[in-house]
Amino acid sequence: GLHQYTKYPANNFGISQTAINFIKQINLQNKAINIAFGTPYAMSNFTDLNNLVAAYEDDKLMHEAVLSFLKGEIKANGTLPVSIGGGYHFGFGIANK
Repeated sequence: GLHQYTKYPANNFGISQTAINFIKQINLQNKAINIAFGTPYAMSNFTDLNNLVAAYEDDKLMHEAVLSFLKGEIKANGTLPVSIGGGYHFGFGIANK
């Protein structure tokens, strides 16, 4: 998961090009789920990857919720409140009923 980045777009939310390249390299070599803990705008760096999850907060409660999701204990549900590019537009997401 991508976390501890800033909510401000200056300097690419504090995400280095090295970190972006590293995450993309992992995705080329392995099946991966990419989780952004914080502002979904930072995911604009990764719109070419599969399996993006916007967790919106970088705190213990959200970390535990994402772990429960990854373990299959809860289902993901939600849509983007913003557009981030690469086909990820306002309202894009999943809904489990």
